[in-house]
Amino acid sequence: RSKLRLVLRGVDEAGAAAGRGLRGSGRRLRVTAALLIVGYLFLATFPGWYAPISPGLDPSWAYGINVLPYTDFVFGRDVVFTFGPLGYFVSPLDVGSNLVQAGGLWILSQIILVGTALFHFLRTKRLLALAAFAVAYVVAFSFGIPLDYQLLLNLGLLLSVSPRDGSSWPIFATLAGVLGGFLLFTKAGAALSGLLMLAIASVLWVLRRDARWRSVLLTPWAPFALMVVVIGIARMDGIPNLITWLGLMIESARGYSVSMSMEAPTALVVLGILASLMYLVIVAVLGRVDGRMFIVGAFFAGGAFSAFKHSFVRHGGRFLFAFLLGALAIVLLTASTKRLVIIGGAVFAILVPFAALASVQSGCICPWQPALLAPGRGWENVRTLMDLGDARRDLAARSRELL
Repeated sequence: RSKLRLVLRGVDEAGAAAGRGLRGSGRRLRVTAALLIVGYLFLATFPGWYAPISPGLDPSWAYGINVLPYTDFVFGRDVVFTFGPLGYFVSPLDVGSNLVQAGGLWILSQIILVGTALFHFLRTKRLLALAAFAVAYVVAFSFGIPLDYQLLLNLGLLLSVSPRDGSSWPIFATLAGVLGGFLLFTKAGAALSGLLMLAIASVLWVLRRDARWRSVLLTPWAPFALMVVVIGIARMDGIPNLITWLGLMIESARGYSVSMSMEAPTALVVLGILASLMYLVIVAVLGRVDGRMFIVGAFFAGGAFSAFKHSFVRHGGRFLFAFLLGALAIVLLTASTKRLVIIGGAVFAILVPFAALASVQSGCICPWQPALLAPGRGWENVRTLMDLGDARRDLAARSRELL
């Protein structure tokens, strides 16, 4: 009988060890799959902008915002434009070290994307949510997301980390404040969108008792204010010029939205309005489903407002649809249960037809680019950045030909 007990105990211990081994193997497989997914995201969406210096209306202002940092002209004192002293980061040319600086920003933007995606995976242990997010984000990217809107999505990723996530939140909120302060100096639309997203997220955190006002003022608003002061002193020769520039930039942006308006095709405008209204309905529904998903959807509404205006002033719907899809992809990333992943995937799928219909409308500057679903373009951007010396020599030769 004692021998039988020993045998049975041995069987139980062997079974438990096998179970632990299987669970360990399962965890390793999930982690490996997660790393492959974020690796694909890193490559497929890696930004890049390698344009030569050339004559023309748009190329002339692009050259202006790239060369101004190397002159004695100061924004707010000598220069007023809808772009700021860091505008060359979103429209870089090979002037001075601008292209090198922009390359560093591209790498940082991808680190934010991958890092936040992995954080949510480790938080929820939901590989399905991470995979669904990757698919949705790449689909959004295939409709065209320029760098300034990609940075706004980065800001949304950082803000998707909730105060309820404990000690991780101050880190992500601080980074969000720093990025928001940086965006203020790039261009008017990005500045407004970033401010609205930060403000809405902060108010909702307090109203839903996720955080106290003191915590919100410390992060993200204190880093935001510090970033503004530091850049204002370093790039604008003092706070008075910063204040003057902010007021005049708002005034010039308001004038731009009137003087540069172009009549868009009716069907395209209707699709934009319907997509925006549908997004607001989705956010309202999320408010009854999950608090975290609701907050993420809600603060992106601030960015969507600016994107709508930007898209239909003179850009033929170029930014709105991809930005809305990118926002819903990030909402999907925060889903903590299989049920919420299914709901997030369903609401994302609702908006895809609006983007698809808009992409084939006459006058739309928002075509669907299926090649961007694959990592080829992103990999080419990575390779070019790695061989930046050769790229700069090629750009110099092309610029001489064009000029």
